[in-house]
Amino acid sequence: MGGGKNHHGNNNNNNNNSKKRTRRQRTHFTSQQLQELESTFQRNRYPDMATREEIANWTSLTEPRVRVRFFLRFFVSIILFTYL
Repeated sequence: MGGGKNHHGNNNNNNNNSKKRTRRQRTHFTSQQLQELESTFQRNRYPDMATREEIANWTSLTEPRVRVRFFLRFFVSIILFTYL
């Protein structure tokens, strides 16, 4: 499986390992965190920075994780609404 190009057009050589980006560890939400995020989402789909920081403090998450979760949740709600 050595040479050739991958789907990004980059060479698939093993000596390119030093150029690989390390992936961020996936966040595993607890059921309590998900419940809090979902209930807040039902009340406010577009929380501002201060609200996201407050949610982050309640849930022991970082503000960027809360922001991404709201973005993804909103995106999923649009897709479900479109296709159902």
